[in-house]
Amino acid sequence: MSALLSLLGWSFLPNLVTGWTQSLYYSITIRAGDPKPQPGTPRWAEHRLRIHIAVVALYLLYTIYEADYDLQRAGTYYTDLGVPLDATEREIKSRFRRLAALHHPDKVSSSTVGGSGPTHEDINAYFVHLKMAADALADPARRFTYERFGPDVVGWMRCMTAHSVTRPGMPRVLERVVNPLLGRLAGRPPYLPFQAIALARKLSVTVYIAFSQIGPLLAADTRSGQLVVSATKGGDDEKALREGLERLEAAVKRLDVDTTRLLETEMAPFAGTEDTRSTMWAKVKEWLVQNTIRSDPMVRDALGKSFAKRRMEAPAGARGTK
Repeated sequence: MSALLSLLGWSFLPNLVTGWTQSLYYSITIRAGDPKPQPGTPRWAEHRLRIHIAVVALYLLYTIYEADYDLQRAGTYYTDLGVPLDATEREIKSRFRRLAALHHPDKVSSSTVGGSGPTHEDINAYFVHLKMAADALADPARRFTYERFGPDVVGWMRCMTAHSVTRPGMPRVLERVVNPLLGRLAGRPPYLPFQAIALARKLSVTVYIAFSQIGPLLAADTRSGQLVVSATKGGDDEKALREGLERLEAAVKRLDVDTTRLLETEMAPFAGTEDTRSTMWAKVKEWLVQNTIRSDPMVRDALGKSFAKRRMEAPAGARGTK
């Protein structure tokens, strides 16, 4: 449910918080009575751009923290038993015996049960959980699969060896970079492989959404008073094509004007007499029609066949085609 709410938040929260933050920023930084940047001005758009990027980045950091907090709150078998990742089987069993002495249902006093305290069902469930954790970590094969797949391996009864599951080692990035860094800076338990996978699944979508919102804004133009996102490569190609078509259209118009002027120059001797001009236009029209008909491939083919037939039927020594 929280993941769904987080995805819904990406659709409207950044813009909403950006508007509130910008208004609050102006009320703090600008004294009463001084003019504030108005929507539609370059200064307002520049402030809007910077605040929006900051809001998206902070919301991304919050989603990362939330996903990590959920993992830490859920805990692992190691944290529940209070043993390190490299604990031996003997250390795990010894630690479980100490915890069993404290949390065994038969050894918990009845005064601590009931009221606002835990119930018998809670105590039994917690003890069973500790027992399952100790059994899983004490078995090398089940411990191996738990570190990579999480608590679901409790029901895997056919897991006999580590090599029947997956590769024997941890991811190098997790083992050599992430976990040592977290241990030194935050003093927190290291990630197990299944925790890193769960965290990556939660963050893959939110990181993509955040980058898709921040990326276009980094090259946005605010000189017009609005956030104008720069065109992509496809937009540049479309713009170049449109400019080429405009140049072609201008060339066609110039050619049409030149043709009209040339025709008017050729018709200049007939400008004074309308009858002669009309006769000339009629002959030109007829010539165009006849030329179009004669240039048609089907007409030319029919004429060629007719002339060939006439030549074949002509007597010997005859000349011409008639």
